[in-house]
This record gives sequence, structure tokens and C-alpha cells, in this order.
Amino acid sequence: MKNNAKGWPAILVLSLFISAMMLLHTKTARAADKPCNQGMIVGGVNYKATSLGGISMSNVVVTWTGGGTYHITMNVVANQGLKKWYSSTTRSDWQDAGTRTDSMTTPNYTRMGSCSSGLVVAAQKTTTGVPIGSGTGIVSLIAGPMGGNKGNNFVLYDERQDGFISMGQIDAAPPYAIGVTKEDDNVIRKISFDAWFYNLSGVADGNYTVYVTVPVGATTTWFPDGNGYNYWWATAGRDIPLNYSITVPVQIRSDGGQPVDPDISCSMPGAVTLAHGTLTPSAIQNSTAASTISVTCNSAATGTVQITGDNNSAAAYATVNLGHGVTSSVSASRDNVNWSRNLTSVPLVKGTTRVNIRSVLSAPGEVTAGALKGSAVAIIRYN
Repeated sequence: MKNNAKGWPAILVLSLFISAMMLLHTKTARAADKPCNQGMIVGGVNYKATSLGGISMSNVVVTWTGGGTYHITMNVVANQGLKKWYSSTTRSDWQDAGTRTDSMTTPNYTRMGSCSSGLVVAAQKTTTGVPIGSGTGIVSLIAGPMGGNKGNNFVLYDERQDGFISMGQIDAAPPYAIGVTKEDDNVIRKISFDAWFYNLSGVADGNYTVYVTVPVGATTTWFPDGNGYNYWWATAGRDIPLNYSITVPVQIRSDGGQPVDPDISCSMPGAVTLAHGTLTPSAIQNSTAASTISVTCNSAATGTVQITGDNNSAAAYATVNLGHGVTSSVSASRDNVNWSRNLTSVPLVKGTTRVNIRSVLSAPGEVTAGALKGSAVAIIRYN
């Protein structure tokens, strides 16, 4: 046992603590266990246990849905923690039961069962301007399927949509309440809402990452079973205070002053045939067949073109063996003048861009009759 500086044993501190606990338990005897719908309605006064803390948000996912709108989902966890006891005679003038200045009384310390646990998450219902590159845009938040408008805010998540969690037992010792059972502790709730971008001004075409800060608040409440009892989601008769904020990174792409799908996608045909037709041996050398590859993109992009064949050692072309003593040199060009096996910094427009491609035959030795066949691969990369 450790002594303090004056030699008094530390057990005195422990004795005082135990004495205080004994006084707490030797107050008026605890009332018998009762259901919440009796213990939370006493003498015309309504009660509930509410917490505005212990909320955490994670796993934020942002998905483009079209029309400048992004769908945002996340997980919300509410730690059970310690709740405060609120009271009201009108179900709207909610006040902390421990700090009320009127004559309203609080029930005796009691254990209650058959309670419900509810969570509401609200966000600021405002339209704000955000910087996007060298310009600005407007972002407006839209409540998801789990919520709706509520005063100056809107609800992102309302437990009534999922179904309340039943609490087996809670202990109420006004002005506080604690959970004896832990059915609602650390339960993951899924919430979702939309962010709509519009009125882009001075935003050059391109891709941007925009950080949208959303002021949010949440309340968890224990209340008697029954949908909508007590306006259980409100505190002191007003909207949930927005004590938190989340920052959502949104990938936005501007095209022609409008927010468009941030994911650039391009496509091209599966195959292009370079047909030289029927040739005599004397016509094979330098016979040329040309075509184009149509690359269709949903946005302007920059790409590279690479041709690969049987032999890729030359910079200007890929060599393909066609058999019968004949080879083809395959290359690509942006302008039909400069040909290469590799094209870099190829501008791809929103719509269709055509890349020129050609095959030039050569016969370094003896040529025999027969069908000439071979293949090369065109690889187009874009960003």
C-alpha cells in the first residue's frame, strides 16, 4: 500500500468513495421494475433519455448518378454511452430534467424494460458555392430515402424507416440514464443522400476533386415503444443541433460548363480489316491497304496508340508475317503523313476520333501462291 507525503494511507480516499456510493444506494428504495410506457409517463409528465454525442461516421462512398448528381452513402455508429433525462408536459418543451427551473418533478430511480432506441441523423439544408478549379459551382444536398425535410435541416437517417431497436432494460437515475442491456450499442446504420452540382461558372473543362463539407448532427434516444412517441427525435423542441461535420471528396468533371460523368470511357471496334485484295507477285512490294480505327469517348481525353505484331523492334512499324514469303509493316498516324508504331498525346474528342492505320507489304525473297493472313493488335490507352 502506497502512502502519501504526510504518511496517511491512500485507503482514506477509497473509504470516502465507498461511503458516497452507500449513500446513493441508501436513498429512497428503487421502485420496482416497470415498462417504459409507465416509467416514462409520470403524473402527466413525459420523459425520455437522449444523447447528442458518441456518433461516428465512416466508409463514405460517392457514386455518380447523372445530371450533376452524386449519391453518397456512409455508415453511422452510435455508441450507447450515457444519456441525459429530458422532461416535458407538452412533448415540445423538452428540457434537461436535471436543470429545469420550473416545478416539474422527476421519477424515482428505477429500472425500466420494453423500451425503444431510435437514432436520427440530420444535415444542414443549405445551398452553398464551392470552388471548382478556377471557377465555382453550386452544391445542394438532397435528403435520401431514410429521411425528409425538418425545419431548416433535413433528415439523413430516421430509425423509423429501418425499425426501432428494442432495449431490454435501462436504468434511469435522473438526470442520467444508462443501458443495462446493450442491444443498440455500436450498431451500424446505413445512411444515404445526394449532392447536386449545378450553375458551374468559370470552370474550365477537366477533372477536379471537390471537397464538400456537410454539417451534421445526431441524436439517440430511449423512449417507450410506439412510433412517434414524444417527438423523440427532437431536443428542447427544436431541430437537432449540428455538432459534427463530414467532408466528402467528390470527383467532378466539367464539360462545356456542365458537370458530367467523372468516369471517362472510350470504346472502339473489336477488329479492323486491312484488305490488300488479289495481288500478283510483282504487285506485292509496297502494296498499301489503309483504314481507320474509330475511338468513341464520352468526354475529351488524351490517348496513346500502340501497334504490336510478330516483330516490334522497329520504331516506325510492327512487322507481321503473312506467310508465302510476304510480310506487312503496320503503323498508325494522326495526320496520314507521319506514321509510327507508337503515337503519343493523341487528342480524343468527345464523340468519335478516327485514327489512321495502314499495312505496307514487302517480299524480301521468293513469293509463293496462296492466301496471305496475319494479325496485329492496336492498343489505345486514355486518361
